[in-house]
Amino acid sequence: MTTLLREVQSYCLIRAWRIGLWKPPDRRLLDDVILPFYASAEGFERILFVGVKKYNAKNRALFAARTYATIDPDPRNARHGASRHIQDGLENLARHAEPSSFDVIVANGVFGAGLDAPHAVDDALRACHDALRPGGHLVVGVNDETPACPDFDALDAMRLFAPLEGSVLGSARHVLETPLRERTHTYRFYRRP
Repeated sequence: MTTLLREVQSYCLIRAWRIGLWKPPDRRLLDDVILPFYASAEGFERILFVGVKKYNAKNRALFAARTYATIDPDPRNARHGASRHIQDGLENLARHAEPSSFDVIVANGVFGAGLDAPHAVDDALRACHDALRPGGHLVVGVNDETPACPDFDALDAMRLFAPLEGSVLGSARHVLETPLRERTHTYRFYRRP
């Protein structure tokens, strides 16, 4: 597929997604498998969802029986977040959450899509480590093929986490092909030892 054709296809699919006619495969997996697992599994009562857009507003109902919080630096996105919404960057999470405050943190489409600078990504991951309880899960969704995507294996903060081989998807890393310009989306699952 030519680059121009892929760009046109990506543009059309993103427009279809925005008006509710289509959902990317990575988003279907997140909405239909990953999030429902954490909404019902024992031991995951306190959830932090990172990065909020209009299509995340339905998560409030999904996590109604849990302690659900959101964080996003853009004040325009607060209306789509949880009743406990933090308006700040993930790297500043320690300003708003005590250590071991969460059982799971989900950051999909955040790293490499706004949170890009290696030092800021490292700070954000350290903040996630501190905010997770021991044994807590960190779920990261990234587009590995975009230039801004951080090399997680090269970040010092990743030494604070262990790959979660027994994740809801059966492995610590799950790559999906996507018809969008990014070509793939990868879910990475980690555990705080």
